[in-house]
Amino acid sequence: MLLRTDESAAVQANDSIYGEVWRMVDQSTRGRHHKLVAGAPFCDLSVFNTLLDRMPGDSDVHLANSTPARYAQLFRPRSWAALVPAIARNRRHR
Repeated sequence: MLLRTDESAAVQANDSIYGEVWRMVDQSTRGRHHKLVAGAPFCDLSVFNTLLDRMPGDSDVHLANSTPARYAQLFRPRSWAALVPAIARNRRHR
């Protein structure tokens, strides 16, 4: 890839397939994740799935230690949009 900072800047197209490969891997991983969680007995994994899936979208979440934080990263709950700002606020206050 060629980049120049003068007014006659030329940019060459990037022929990378990285984005497409990432989407394919993500889709495959989601399918396996869904099967694993659906078949899990009552345990901390299934509880986190249920809690995060049913959490209202306007919830503020505080994850008290590393285990809940790691479990939360395994899921994309419907309320994910509410989790992202809460995580960002927490990082600013450190």
